[in-house]
Amino acid sequence: MKGFSLMFYKICLIVFLSSASLLLGGCATERMPASDSAVIKKYSKQINILMMPELNNAEERYEAAEKIFTEVDFSFLRDQITIYRILGTGCKRNSSLGEGDMLQYIYTYKNKSISAKFWLDGNVVLRSDVVFRDASAPKEERVKRQTLPRGTKVDVQYKNKQ
Repeated sequence: MKGFSLMFYKICLIVFLSSASLLLGGCATERMPASDSAVIKKYSKQINILMMPELNNAEERYEAAEKIFTEVDFSFLRDQITIYRILGTGCKRNSSLGEGDMLQYIYTYKNKSISAKFWLDGNVVLRSDVVFRDASAPKEERVKRQTLPRGTKVDVQYKNKQ
């Protein structure tokens, strides 16, 4: 009986420690939230590149956008002003969706592209979708999507969520 209780104690301890490590590991995010004020300071060089409309160097603009979109999390962003502070106002605006406006930023270089879409209701961001495309990559790695599921009608059409 003594061996059984010791074995039960060890199993409970292992289950508890593995659950705690999964819980704590799942709470950590690798990307900085876009609403964090430190984003402007940390990525000031990349933001300045994206803010210059006269800059025609597609490679430099693409690399700046790639760094920002891979290291900054736009999922929980809720205000349009922050988008303009980080990415500038050089975006396409579409208000024919019937559900509010959509801002779209597109950065391309050679056979790679980044498309960032932000759905708005007034000045409030409802949802964001960032898609990385690389035509030279193997077929299964060509499209990488960073989407936050929100349960809205717009979300339902996307099946390849990460």
